[in-house]
Amino acid sequence: MHPEVRSQRVEEFVVGVTDSGPNAITGEITADDVPIIRTVFVRGGSAHDIDILISLLPPDFPFCYRVDDFTCAIGGTERFLRMTVEEAFQHVDNMLLNASAIMHAYLPNFERRYGVWQVHHVHKSLRQSAQRRFSLTISDQDGLAALRAPADGDLTLATLLLHLAQTNGKVGEALALLNAPNPGWAAVYDTIKLVERTSVAKGKATKLKLYRGTASWYRHLGELGRPKKPAGAPTLVQARTFAFGLLRVWLELRVSEYIRRRDAGSTSPLVVVSQPVTELAKLITGPPLTMQLGRQSTKQS
Repeated sequence: MHPEVRSQRVEEFVVGVTDSGPNAITGEITADDVPIIRTVFVRGGSAHDIDILISLLPPDFPFCYRVDDFTCAIGGTERFLRMTVEEAFQHVDNMLLNASAIMHAYLPNFERRYGVWQVHHVHKSLRQSAQRRFSLTISDQDGLAALRAPADGDLTLATLLLHLAQTNGKVGEALALLNAPNPGWAAVYDTIKLVERTSVAKGKATKLKLYRGTASWYRHLGELGRPKKPAGAPTLVQARTFAFGLLRVWLELRVSEYIRRRDAGSTSPLVVVSQPVTELAKLITGPPLTMQLGRQSTKQS
């Protein structure tokens, strides 16, 4: 077990494009050609997903227009114009996370996917510009390699963690904080609150305060009277790297604790029985049967 947080380098950047507008202006948009309309393009997994989202949008996230079957534009108000590109992106992203959670509560088994596609501007010259956010994370040590590595005899770290997720309430609750396709600021905040009073947070008070404060600011974006965003606030990618890195250390400590308790005889050992599949595989003589979904018609006899 190696309890230290593995180092990572995160590169986050914004890619922008512009058009020439009705007056065929070329080159970069100048500082005096200010945006007069700012919208956020949201993309769904299907046209039906976007139809549903539009029908549920609250008044402070007004629907502007349909970009295409899979994309709609949200915003266009003075409030959105006062935001920075990053704030507009995060403001809509937070709303999408909440909307998805609400849909899960009322339609538990109906999956939908939404994401911020770009932040779009119309400028005073009527030129258009758009910005998209990208990030690249380079790890000095592959996290998958750590999960696949033996942690207790032949048992890998992943095997032990999956076992504890089912048998240890604290581990199950901790992993539930990250049980989302793309954990956002709320997950960062809750993760920090989970670990900040534990041994993994020792010596990190200043950084914890900065990252917790930033997560809280984004988590409550749009609420009146919220504290100012901390100076030197990290990006979401950086915040996830820090907070989830601490959680990783916390989880590995739980694994070490489980091994100690098992060796002391105070908990049952984990028994893993490999299931043979070779005999079953011999029964499949042709290519595996797959189901093709399409617009094919079927005849009923």
